[in-house]
Amino acid sequence: MKTMPAIPRPNILIYDCCHDELMQLIKLLDKDYAIACATDGDDCIDQASAICPDLLIVDHMAFRPTCDEIGHALKANPGTQHARILLLSDLMLGEPEDECALMGADDYICRPIQQDELILKIETLLSYTDVARYFEK
Repeated sequence: MKTMPAIPRPNILIYDCCHDELMQLIKLLDKDYAIACATDGDDCIDQASAICPDLLIVDHMAFRPTCDEIGHALKANPGTQHARILLLSDLMLGEPEDECALMGADDYICRPIQQDELILKIETLLSYTDVARYFEK
């Protein structure tokens, strides 16, 4: 009897300015996803270029470079432009869709993070990534 090949887990790169929250996200997500963590905005861009994640979870309060600079850099790079970006925000954004678009992000989630909402947003964004990759072929 043949064994089925292992299905690769989606790659998620997380950049969160809050170390405690980063650890909570890793604990929540690492059993279902391949997780990488960035230490700052430049590291986020460098790691994304190296590992081509399916999804990035980026702190809205990122600086040097800012969240929008990270988003635009990733969308401009052919190797990372397929990746979806989920913003972590401490504040309810004014017009969420407009704010996300300006920052190069696809969606956002407000803190405190609700686990069910986070998983739903991740799965939804990953499904968009799968569709985009299908049409690239």
